[in-house]
Amino acid sequence: MSGRGEEKPPPWSEEEIAILRSEARDGGPWEEIAARYRVRLRDAGYRRVFTPEALRVKAFKLGIAKGYRSGRLSDGEVERQVRAAGGHLAKKSPEDEAADFRIAALEEIRVLKKENQRLSRDTERLRIVREEFLDAVKATVIALPPPDMERLPNPSKTADEETALLHVSDAQIGAFVDPSLVGNLSEYSYPIFVRRLRHMVERTVAILRHQRTPRRKIDDLVVLLGGDMVEGEAIFPGQAFQIDTPLFTQALSGGRYVAQAIRDLAAQVKRVKVVCVRGNHGRSGKKGDHHVVSNWDDVMYHFIAEWLRDCKNVEVWVSLSPFCLLNIYEWNFLASHGDEFKGWSSIPAYGMRRAFLGYVSMTRMRIDAWFTAHHHQPTSLTVGWGRAYMNGSFPGGSELSITRMQDSGPPTQKLYFIHRRRKVTSEWPIELDDLPMLRADGEGFFTPVTRPRSGKAVWDDEAAQLVAPA
Repeated sequence: MSGRGEEKPPPWSEEEIAILRSEARDGGPWEEIAARYRVRLRDAGYRRVFTPEALRVKAFKLGIAKGYRSGRLSDGEVERQVRAAGGHLAKKSPEDEAADFRIAALEEIRVLKKENQRLSRDTERLRIVREEFLDAVKATVIALPPPDMERLPNPSKTADEETALLHVSDAQIGAFVDPSLVGNLSEYSYPIFVRRLRHMVERTVAILRHQRTPRRKIDDLVVLLGGDMVEGEAIFPGQAFQIDTPLFTQALSGGRYVAQAIRDLAAQVKRVKVVCVRGNHGRSGKKGDHHVVSNWDDVMYHFIAEWLRDCKNVEVWVSLSPFCLLNIYEWNFLASHGDEFKGWSSIPAYGMRRAFLGYVSMTRMRIDAWFTAHHHQPTSLTVGWGRAYMNGSFPGGSELSITRMQDSGPPTQKLYFIHRRRKVTSEWPIELDDLPMLRADGEGFFTPVTRPRSGKAVWDDEAAQLVAPA
C-alpha cells in the first residue's frame, strides 16, 4: 500500500474487449473462457490476468450475453446475474452491432493468418528435411561399390532353332448353334467355320513372322489335327436338329478347306508335318456299334492327304490308335483327343492329371507334354516334370454347354513353340472370333423372345419361322 492508496487497474483496451466478446460467444464454463482468454491475451502481448468471476462480471456489464445452445445462459439468466452484480444490460445500437461484427471478423482474420504462417513454416521445414534425406540417399548410393555379377555372354551368332506346333481340334464342321436358342451367347454354322478357319491361319502366319528373327529360326511346323473335326449325325439323340451340313459334306467339303489352310501355312515354313488323331464325333453311330477305325475324322484325314499330295514340304500321318506318341528334338509328346477322361463339374483338371499319369505308367516312358482337347476349355496343367495342354474349340459355346452346363467360352485354338533344349517355350491362344455382347432391345429384353399374335405365332429369327396353322 502506498500513501496515495490502492492504485486502480488500467482501463480495458478495445482489443481486450473484442477478445472477451469473441470468447464469450464461443461459450462454455467461465473457467474455460478465462483459460482461453489468458492464452489470447498472451499472444496479443498483454500480461494481465483475470479471474473467471471478473471476466463474467465484466461481460455482463458490457452486455455480452452467451447464446441459447450448447449449455449457454439464456438472456433472462444473464440479465438476472448482471442485476445481482449491480449492473444493467443496455440495448445495442446498430452501430455497436456493426462494430462488434467488424471486430469479430478482424479477430478471425488474425487467427487464420497466424495459422497460415504456422503451416507455411511447417511446409518449408518438411521440404528442407526431404531435400536433406534425398541428398543423403544419393551420396550413399554413389559411394556403394558396383554389384559383383557375372556378365551375360554375347548372343550367339548362330540362329536358335525352334519348331511351331498348331493344335487344331473340335472344329465340329457341320454343327449348327442357333443364337436364339442359347440366349445370343453363341452362334455357329458351316460359313462361320470357314471364316474362323481363315482367321486362325492369318493369326498363325502373323505370329510366325513376329517370332521369327535372324537369331531365331522357325523352319518346321507341326499341325496336330486332334479329332472332332466333323460334327457327325447320330452321336446323340436329336443331333439331326443341330447340324446344317450332312456328314459326307462335313468330311469332304470341310476337308478341302482344312487342306487349303495347311497349304497356306506350308508357304511360310520349310517343312510341315500333319499328325492326325480321331475324335468321338466322327464315329458311325453309338459308341461300340462299329469298328473303332470306322470314323469320319479318319475319312477326312485321308481326303486331306490326297489333296496335299502335290505339296512337297508337307507330310500327313494318321494315327491308327486313339493316341499318338511322337518325338520332337528328343522330347516325347503325346497327342490324343481327350474323350478318354471325364470332367467333374465342368472342370477336367483332375481327370486330365490322372490320365497323364496313367499314360506315363502304361507306356513306361517319360512324357514331356500332352496335347489334348475334347472338353472345349483352353487350359494347361503341370503334372510332375511334364505338362498337359488342352485346346479350345471352333464353336465356343454349344447348346449343350450353355443350357445344361452354363459354360460358354471364346472359340479358341492354340499355337506352341518348341525349343531344342527348353521343351515348350511359349503358348499362344488364338481367339477365332469376337465375344458376343448382349444388348437390350426396345422392350428391354437381352435374350431373344417372341410375342404370340392372334392367328399365328411368329418366331423372330432369320434362320427359321414357325407359323401356326390357320
